[in-house]
Amino acid sequence: MSEDEKKKDSFIQEQIRKKPFYRRKSFRRTVRGVAVTVIFGVSAGGTFAFVQPFALHYMKEKDKMVVVGGETESETAATERETAAPLEEAAAQKPDLNDYEQFYTEMAEIADETKRSIVTVTGVASELDLFNDVSESHSSTAGVIISKTEGTLLILTEKNTISDADSIKVTFEDGSIADGWLQASDEISDLAVVKVFSRELGETTAAYVEAAEFADSGETKIGDPIIALSAGYVSFGMVTAQPYLYLCDGSYQRINTDIIGKNENGGILMNLDGQVVGILGPDTKNADSSTLNGVGISEIGGLVNALASRTSLPYFGILGKDVTDALSKELNMPKGVIVMQVEEGSPAMENGIQATDVITSLDGSEVESMQDYMAILRDRKPGDTISVSLWRKGKSEYKETKVNITLAKR
Repeated sequence: MSEDEKKKDSFIQEQIRKKPFYRRKSFRRTVRGVAVTVIFGVSAGGTFAFVQPFALHYMKEKDKMVVVGGETESETAATERETAAPLEEAAAQKPDLNDYEQFYTEMAEIADETKRSIVTVTGVASELDLFNDVSESHSSTAGVIISKTEGTLLILTEKNTISDADSIKVTFEDGSIADGWLQASDEISDLAVVKVFSRELGETTAAYVEAAEFADSGETKIGDPIIALSAGYVSFGMVTAQPYLYLCDGSYQRINTDIIGKNENGGILMNLDGQVVGILGPDTKNADSSTLNGVGISEIGGLVNALASRTSLPYFGILGKDVTDALSKELNMPKGVIVMQVEEGSPAMENGIQATDVITSLDGSEVESMQDYMAILRDRKPGDTISVSLWRKGKSEYKETKVNITLAKR
């Protein structure tokens, strides 16, 4: 593959990135807090310096009696008017139905603008029936355009929909249809990237479609308004929980919402800036839930980049969880990643890794969480041999063990 083709096929990694620290909400809140503290301190010091001489003078002349006159009726009425004014103003600003209607109208406009990035991906499978006639079966889900170059579009969608397909069709928001080609897929996360060549699109469609804008889902918090967008579907709600989804060799933060819907239909979750913060569907469709749940886009950014650029991912083969400080203290176990399950036939199983083992380092790099574990694996490739330090529970205590494991292809 030529360098130009590589550039066209590679996913624009800057699309999924974290904002600089000086643009983050937390940094701005911290700056405002420090500023308020400084202003308060300066004001308090100035007030004390101003009042102190008068206070000392009063203490010296405390034998003198000062008579304070009572408040007149006119002064009392004025005070009551001054107090009532802010309350009346606040009551006047209380949102009414028109305000709510405006709010939903604006969210609908945000969703409408992003529709050009949403497509329907259909897997078409052909088979012969009893009379040797060819019949076709179709399976569809939503996809989102993650990259647009002069020659190609890259679309993120669900692997399960197209895994057994003989051909792939992509339907765009304006109704036009083009052939799609599988770029790469991942069995564990059930994600896939489909390629569409721009030459197969009409000029109008090619100019109309756009790659979605991605945000840092780390800034999404419980209670935030959220927009769910799929092919022919839009709804509004809020983030209700952010639990973790544990998969083989990974741990990803989910974004749960109160929006009624089916996760298997695919789609995206957006913030009020029109930025994608989550992907609906990746291995969440099996959850027994009547509401829409997704996976944070920044959590799977590395995986999406690898699929878009057709980079082979390494395979270790465990399902692990963090050993927290509280758990470490309570059970007297080392901090690290505890192995909850070992995948059958994986490099981990073949090299004797067992459930309840605690992995504390990989290639000499400390592992205190699944995020550490994933970061180290991302820098490795299939065929690399990695040194693993782990602790195994004996009859009375944990004992350290070291093992070398050759990573397979995921």
